[in-house]
Amino acid sequence: MTVRSARRLARWAVPHLRVRPDDRVLGLGCGRGNVLGRLGAAAFLAEVVGLDPVPRRVRRAVRRHRRALRDGRIRIGCGSAVDLPEADGTFDRVCAVDGLPAWPDRLDGLREAYRVLRPAGRVVVAARGADGAEVGALLHAAGFRDVDWVVHPARAWLCAWGTRG
Repeated sequence: MTVRSARRLARWAVPHLRVRPDDRVLGLGCGRGNVLGRLGAAAFLAEVVGLDPVPRRVRRAVRRHRRALRDGRIRIGCGSAVDLPEADGTFDRVCAVDGLPAWPDRLDGLREAYRVLRPAGRVVVAARGADGAEVGALLHAAGFRDVDWVVHPARAWLCAWGTRG
């Protein structure tokens, strides 16, 4: 996926997360930081945390968001979706844009997202060319309720979401 296409996918997916200004938000597979800027603009009273398993992408995200990092509004680190370094119930929202297909175990990653969410917290997964029923079934298997999804009308993009019970 090109950088431009990744930005577009993030722009389309983030509103489905329904971020409030005081939400603590986790961006899984934050890549170069495209989604972090959007999440930080929505959750401007709280902290946004970005994790990516590739050190080179983490360095790019850090360079891109120097000011927000210095101000303490964004925290970026290297980490895997299947072994999150965060405590249980830490976040109000978890967002994974274009990372799900690369996770070593998608169900374990979604279970980790469930674990770090607070009760009634929301997860959003956006991916290219993914099957809504398959991602929905994974979200259900991970424990999420109120699972639903939408497909972009002009592109092969999927955005699925669920709520922690």
